[in-house]
Amino acid sequence: MPIPLRFVGECEGATVSARRQFAETQLGAYRHVCGFFDGPEDKYRATLPFVDDGLEQEELAFHTVDSAKRHSYTRRLEQAGILVAQSEKNGQFELRAWPETYLRDGKFDPDAMLARVEEVLQDGKKLFPLLRIVGQMNSTDAPRKTWDDWVSYEARLNGVVSKHPDVVICVYETCKCDGRMVMDLLRAHPAVIIGGSIRSNPFFVPTDEFLAGLRDRAASRAESASDPADGHQTLDPVKSNMELYERVLAVAGHDLGNPLGAVIMGASVLKREPGKSAQVVDIASRILGSAQRMKRMVRDLFDLGSARLSGGMDVKPAPIDAHKLCGRIVEELQMGNPGREIRFRGEGDGNGSWDAGRLEQVVSNLTANALYYSPDDAPVTVESRGSDMDWTLSVQNRGEAIPPEVLSRPFEPFRRGPNGGSAAVPHLGIGLFIVRRIVEAHRGTVEVTSSPTEGTVFVVRLPKS
Repeated sequence: MPIPLRFVGECEGATVSARRQFAETQLGAYRHVCGFFDGPEDKYRATLPFVDDGLEQEELAFHTVDSAKRHSYTRRLEQAGILVAQSEKNGQFELRAWPETYLRDGKFDPDAMLARVEEVLQDGKKLFPLLRIVGQMNSTDAPRKTWDDWVSYEARLNGVVSKHPDVVICVYETCKCDGRMVMDLLRAHPAVIIGGSIRSNPFFVPTDEFLAGLRDRAASRAESASDPADGHQTLDPVKSNMELYERVLAVAGHDLGNPLGAVIMGASVLKREPGKSAQVVDIASRILGSAQRMKRMVRDLFDLGSARLSGGMDVKPAPIDAHKLCGRIVEELQMGNPGREIRFRGEGDGNGSWDAGRLEQVVSNLTANALYYSPDDAPVTVESRGSDMDWTLSVQNRGEAIPPEVLSRPFEPFRRGPNGGSAAVPHLGIGLFIVRRIVEAHRGTVEVTSSPTEGTVFVVRLPKS
């Protein structure tokens, strides 16, 4: 049961109070929040209680959504017990499509949209104590100029919402954002939702400073376009992204490593301390789970840096039993996804000489990927087969077939499939890239096939010596 939270905001000389709840975390002064989610169910799991609580508090809910998804969005809210039609009838719920908000007159106008948000906030306070605005965003394949306009709007929105006690949550699915977009969004929002939890954002940049950086970036692009002979200004997109990846790695290593270790240790102690209530143990478990997911993401980022910058992955082979290793990883993932069926089979001699830690990453990344990209009622099959000369790992899921244009490049970093299930598995879009580099470091091969009849199958083959 989520804990009722107290929100106290101060604006224009008046103090406004309201009960707020979001993922059992005190909202405090957070007004403008960016939420990153792995997929639709991950998004709904976190936001629906927040929406329902606002309606119970007789606040106004104002949501924006893709026109094509309006019906499915409404249906999902109603499945959760939110009476959308009734709330719309009494004026407590407003659902607007993008052409009515972001894309008026067929194009995005930052100034017009900021004025629209101000209008909604001003009109809402005439009839309701507070507003909860939830924007369903979609920035996939946005042209560079359009993206700069969009993220500048996100940054300038801080100035609008700071004058009101209301909360604006901008919802993004991470599979639709590349690394550049994620970093821009982090710099534009003072608070962020990651792993279903809301927290202060250490990457936030004050609005004026952020907008100045955008102008400098645009000027640099213009200079590059006008002087193609300057090799330093004509980096292709891959090289430009590499600079971003290196900055992300540096920040992750310096700012996240030690604090995450402290959080994990503290949550572990709290969870096991005798005499604590079931509620405290549950909260500690949530903290521990979120911190461990973030730790795995940081590890993946470091592995990405090692592979991209040094050209390979460091491995330390030693005798291990691959069957036992696979069984252990499958058991751990099964515990984390109790509603899913993971089938495991081991055949032949699974003994060989490999790096146990790296092999765990291969099995874990491929199985987690299969869980994420398959329906909840479809089993995932993991097979470990050993012969005299080599060992083979096969991971199969029964999700939708991978489109040919995606199947040709599944192992590129920061590439993610368009559709995911509801499995609670953290993804940055680099897991398969890491798998390939680990396999190559063991002088092995990894292949993928996908079809509507057989689903998607990843096959790893490693020599035993």
